Amino acid sequence: MKRRTPTIDEMIASERREATIALRFLAGESIDTEPLWMRSANNQPILTYAGAVNLAELFGIERIGEMTKVAPRNGMPATFATVTVKLGTNTRLGAAVSRHPQVAVELSFRNAVKQII
Repeated sequence: MKRRTPTIDEMIASERREATIALRFLAGESIDTEPLWMRSANNQPILTYAGAVNLAELFGIERIGEMTKVAPRNGMPATFATVTVKLGTNTRLGAAVSRHPQVAVELSFRNAVKQII
């Protein structure tokens, strides 16, 4: 059976959903009902933002630094963010880009947790 790869539109929709979940979490809303993992095109699990927050709490992964930079991208201002996380003696860096500064930081956090797990 041939595996279907996600389209660009599907990938964009997925990142927008992740951004919405991150904003809800920052607003103090519960994201407990959100899925912790989603399946990729090759049937591998991919950690979602809700999953990253859950694992960070479970394993004690802590944010030890973040950096943002605003720069034009396609004629619009975009925030480039990096977040460093630590688990024991291991540190990892995640990066993301978004028009919304808080979303860029939170998706960077998700990506850093993916790197450290």
